[in-house]
Amino acid sequence: MRSFLILSFLFLFLSLSLLSHSYEYDDIDVPEIDGIDFRFHDQSSSKVAIITTENFEQILEDNENILIEFFAPWDEACQDFAPDYDLVATTLKDLLLIASVDVTTDPSLALEYRIRSYPTIILIKGQDLLTYEGELEANELISWTYNNIRPNVTTLNSAEEIEGFGQKSPFIIAAVTKDTPAQNLLHNLGHHARYLSVAEVLDTHLQELLSLKPNEFRLYPDDDDSHVLTESLEKFSTPRDIQRWIIFNSHQLLSPLDDATFQQLAASDVVFSIFFVPSDQMSTWMPSLTNLAEDLKNSVKILWATSEQAGSFAKQFGATGEVFPTQIAFQSDKSARPLAWNEEVSLTYDGALEWLKGVVEGTSIGFIKSQSIPESNSGPVTSVVAKNFVDIVLDPTKDVLLQVFADWCHHCHIFAPKYEELASLFKPVKTLVIASIDGDANALPENVIYDSYPSFFFFPAHSKTPIEFADFTGSLFSLAEFVKAHSRYFRLLLVSKNNDLNHANSAQQV
Repeated sequence: MRSFLILSFLFLFLSLSLLSHSYEYDDIDVPEIDGIDFRFHDQSSSKVAIITTENFEQILEDNENILIEFFAPWDEACQDFAPDYDLVATTLKDLLLIASVDVTTDPSLALEYRIRSYPTIILIKGQDLLTYEGELEANELISWTYNNIRPNVTTLNSAEEIEGFGQKSPFIIAAVTKDTPAQNLLHNLGHHARYLSVAEVLDTHLQELLSLKPNEFRLYPDDDDSHVLTESLEKFSTPRDIQRWIIFNSHQLLSPLDDATFQQLAASDVVFSIFFVPSDQMSTWMPSLTNLAEDLKNSVKILWATSEQAGSFAKQFGATGEVFPTQIAFQSDKSARPLAWNEEVSLTYDGALEWLKGVVEGTSIGFIKSQSIPESNSGPVTSVVAKNFVDIVLDPTKDVLLQVFADWCHHCHIFAPKYEELASLFKPVKTLVIASIDGDANALPENVIYDSYPSFFFFPAHSKTPIEFADFTGSLFSLAEFVKAHSRYFRLLLVSKNNDLNHANSAQQV
């Protein structure tokens, strides 16, 4: 399965295919400034620092925050994203170093950071490393980067600073005293809720100017002053308590799906569900969704989206992408797999209500997306789907190499003949199965975690704990060596040969 950890806050936009079209940059005069090379893109005057193995350590030493794009010149997605990355560099150049790594000239850096798709963007923030998992679009990347490098809490020391704070909702201004439990709670909120701008006012005169009592905070959820809410920090014990209060009190009862709302919910322990409804059924479903939101108020947050606009996201989170209306529920433990509605059952108000109550209680189960079991499986590569995964991959008598591919993946199609060749080579080994599964069309166990296609996992006989082949470069030889290193058959064969060699040496000595 894909990694559904939302510690980087659940990517809502993923699944970029790796297109390998030939591409060459024009000759560019690249200057050197303070020991750092810069690449200038045609689309803007921004500067993007070029990182190489030679200057990387120095750049790390000189910069606390670095945004790095790992790109391949031939990749179409990288080419399309180049103007956006220029705009990011122009906008954020005074806040942090914006850099890039050409993986074709410095592959060792890509291997060090386990880069497996292009472009991949990471943020090095002191000792922390964050991976960007949002849409390849300048404004979203700018917002994500700024939210991750800005201070947890801004101290406002004047009326002018108060006036200038909070240009983007939502934000909080709190009246606190230094080194108190209320201030500590506020700072913890700022650390955990990166989507939320948090400010403190320590000066009592400024607190009076804001009409805030000690330990009170004011939430500005949007640009409408009538929606402003005031509450006391003393009512809450943890940052998550405040986040829950914000979610259930500052949003409209039923919300459309958007990036900001999704990110906010993903960072919380609130159960939420997204309903994907065809646009021509939306007017019929809207009263039912409103009633659901009312019935589940304070326990489940309900979002909606049209299947035409967001159906691909439903597929990404476990639906087939072919049956609508449907829903995807995200549990309070955001590291757990989202649950998809059982598409074999028509979605109704009553069914959705009971199922979501079960999600809250931990008793509901999700739909297992699967293709049909193939009628014939006699080829060199064994075809696996979710419905026969246990029978084939988890067979305790067999070692299994499993390729996870996607039908739209260009690299997968290129490698397919080589993979069949590998399967043919190992076919005489009856205790070894070479298999493949379409990861885009089938649900996989939660311990099969990958972020690109194709990915490879070895399931040893008996233990069945998957071992990822992390250094795949398209080499048939390296994959074969990986299989031989983990296959029980080849390990026993090696032991047998060593024993024969020892016996032979003993005989010679006698």
